Amino acid sequence: MPLKQTKNIWFNDKLVPWEEATIHVLTYALHYGAAVFEGIRAYKTDDGCKIFRLDEHIKRLLNSAKIYRMNVPYSHQELKNACQIIVSSNDLNEGAYIRPIAFRGYDDLGLHAHDNDAIDVVVAAWEWGPYLGNASLNDGVDACVSSWNKINPNTIPFMAKASGNYLSATLVSIEARQNGYDEGILLDSKGMVSEGAGENIFMVKDGKHAMNFVVPPMRRQGYLKSHEDGGLPVDPGLEIAANSTSDEARVAGRTLLDRPDRPTAIFAMSDEQAFGVMLSAQDLGIRVPGGLSVVGVDDHDQSELVGLTTVRQDVVELGALAGELLLEALAGGSVRHVEVPTELILRTSTSPPDG
Repeated sequence: MPLKQTKNIWFNDKLVPWEEATIHVLTYALHYGAAVFEGIRAYKTDDGCKIFRLDEHIKRLLNSAKIYRMNVPYSHQELKNACQIIVSSNDLNEGAYIRPIAFRGYDDLGLHAHDNDAIDVVVAAWEWGPYLGNASLNDGVDACVSSWNKINPNTIPFMAKASGNYLSATLVSIEARQNGYDEGILLDSKGMVSEGAGENIFMVKDGKHAMNFVVPPMRRQGYLKSHEDGGLPVDPGLEIAANSTSDEARVAGRTLLDRPDRPTAIFAMSDEQAFGVMLSAQDLGIRVPGGLSVVGVDDHDQSELVGLTTVRQDVVELGALAGELLLEALAGGSVRHVEVPTELILRTSTSPPDG
């Protein structure tokens, strides 16, 4: 479906005519996918056209840029203003799709990018109906499981919404259409349902949201139970979702540690996340421990080297047990719930807080 051209595009803090918003053919991002972006919807309401969760989208855009060491030259508020201006200046009163994008521009084509490179920022908006067509809202779509898998988290940080990540999504979508489907669904490297080429996937059972997370929620339940046992309140603002990579946990850690009421301890859902949190503390000059205690889960080989306090579990035993339970289920047996032993390993990343 061709783009519906509008009047203006916000380009590096200036409104320029649509047809003049151009870049050089040797722009870095064009060659290496070095761009981060958001896809934001604005909807017509009785109180005018309103942008859906603008704060959250801009926050994710800036977090994606941090992961890729891109210093966006505009603040959170300035980017929000740009999104609002581009909708109003183009008279998109019936709703709009908004695309802010930050990218490495024209300078050098060597892969040795620097965190002080100039970053260009563009915000465009236009009318764009339902992504998979108007009929999809009521009739649903035909989807297939793609032969392409979701990018593994230890290859590139897929939780950053980066342009290069969508090369695989393009292949998934092309394959689905060639085989007569509307869209393709990706599995991850472990064979678990991940996402659509351009969509999140939510599972609903008996009218209720029944998402089956790849990482079971038991770790979070243990975190909540420990607060309950200790008579401590749970602040939802202190829970941040991130994948298992240290890079993304480093960004999440910065978000927590930048709070006015900075936490004195962070419990990560994996050792890799804990490593990222320790790096974010180092970035801010916060001592671990004393200024901040950090705890992980798994007890990887590297955990002892950095003195990480962690919850140890035997991953070899877990893998063998998972295989056994799977074979039982395939043979028609009932699903068993099994708890494996864990052990708290105290090291030097935890201590009572200073003062």
